[in-house]
Amino acid sequence: GALWLAVSSALVTAQHNQGHVATFEGAINKVVTTLAGLLFVDDVDLISFSQNQGISPESIVTRLQEQVNTWQANLWTTGGALQPAKCSYSIAAFGWKNGKHYYHTATSFPTPPLTITGANGQKVPLARLEVNDPVTVVGVVQAMDGSMKGQYEAIREKTSRLGGKMRECHLLQKDAWVALRATAWPSIKYPLPATVFTRDEGHSLMVPLTKHLLPKLGVNQHMPCAYRYAPASMQGLGIPHPYIEQGIEHIKHLTTHNKADTDSGKLLITTLDYLQLEIGTRQPVLSASFRLFGHLATPSWIKCLWQFVDSAGISLAAPNHIKIPKASRHNDSFLNDIVSARSEEHTSELQSLW
Repeated sequence: GALWLAVSSALVTAQHNQGHVATFEGAINKVVTTLAGLLFVDDVDLISFSQNQGISPESIVTRLQEQVNTWQANLWTTGGALQPAKCSYSIAAFGWKNGKHYYHTATSFPTPPLTITGANGQKVPLARLEVNDPVTVVGVVQAMDGSMKGQYEAIREKTSRLGGKMRECHLLQKDAWVALRATAWPSIKYPLPATVFTRDEGHSLMVPLTKHLLPKLGVNQHMPCAYRYAPASMQGLGIPHPYIEQGIEHIKHLTTHNKADTDSGKLLITTLDYLQLEIGTRQPVLSASFRLFGHLATPSWIKCLWQFVDSAGISLAAPNHIKIPKASRHNDSFLNDIVSARSEEHTSELQSLW
């Protein structure tokens, strides 16, 4: 652990010294975060993006190639090496149609491939993945556009496999509980801090498992969901629900980092800034009505958290150090607040303001 930290620190410092970093700045709180990439053991994601409209997408690809070259050269000096088969890249290039954004594909936005130097000294082109192609990183299946399809399929396959094993084996009720709590659930719960599943998707993930688990617990497999997932204190079985547990993990992550001077904390504040601007209200975004404003927000991790706390009646007050937009002059109001107050049943009118 200590050796990996020492080597990684030197590699990251070299990237910063060469200017191979990405800088994020919040629009309201002006919090600045500078990252060379995201690292965990032998996995690394290097980041490059446009800081202003004057930078072409092609120049961003060129800059990313320089970052890769520097990383590989410095990694080689430490005795490490990149494996071409394990390397890939994605490009999030946006187009606009009818006022809405879409992602370009490799066909609509072709670029020269990124390369690394192979063991024989020759340049090896890397695979370019589309923004919705899933990639497994440290046990979590991710896509650049935030799609959960890959992660959903991975967990669904896991619960189907575990359910099949439940069906085939002979377990006492006590052993079935142990199998759920100690084996099945920890493997399902692991990626939930990073997922954005809906309530229905969360229930669907558990069906292949509970179908065979409930009979092992001496319970009718058609027991209503309310009793399956309710805690024992409310006469339920207390089986974990992925959507509820996901929401809890999101809240824990937010409350842990929003006051901390960490990169995660800074990025969360920046994300809240842009969500606040996107919905156009003076209310703290996590306290605003998701029913009224939720359709204005781009699908994201923070939107998923907002929907969860709103539906659960959970109040998350913004810390004192986080700024909220204020009216510039006395008696000024935000247009979205005016429209939402006068037309609660016609939320589409809010969209037309844009």
